[in-house]
Amino acid sequence: MSAAGTKPDGAQSEQEASRWVRAMFGRVARRYDLANHLLTANVDRYWRNRAVARVRDILKRPGVRVLDLACGTGDLLIALERAAGRSLIGSDFCHPMLTGARAKLKRAAKCPVFLMSGVTGNGVDEVLTAVLHAIQAARAEAPEKEAAAVPALTP
Repeated sequence: MSAAGTKPDGAQSEQEASRWVRAMFGRVARRYDLANHLLTANVDRYWRNRAVARVRDILKRPGVRVLDLACGTGDLLIALERAAGRSLIGSDFCHPMLTGARAKLKRAAKCPVFLMSGVTGNGVDEVLTAVLHAIQAARAEAPEKEAAAVPALTP
């Protein structure tokens, strides 16, 4: 292992690590929302609201295209679409998570575009106005961390 925390034990390459992480999220996809709420004591709801508040003005601009990167089961995507008043794009590299997101968004009468894609090399960053990653966007507490929180966000 090259550095602590960069690869699961036993993974010999980045591809093996990626497959392991994808499989792990696939195994927990059906219970991910419940686990997230319980393990964060519902703080995930605060993070989501904070992320939406931080980009609300951008969401209201005409012609803005937004990608929720690593959208998982779609909670942030639903909140972003509600604030934007239109469909957005969700991307995740784990098909079972996207399946859960699609079902949830269908129940919410939302019609987003979904991409099955990892964080890098997805080829969509050049046509987007904002790329959000929920964890980064919501957890930045200090103003000096603001730029790092949403690194691909452009005015």
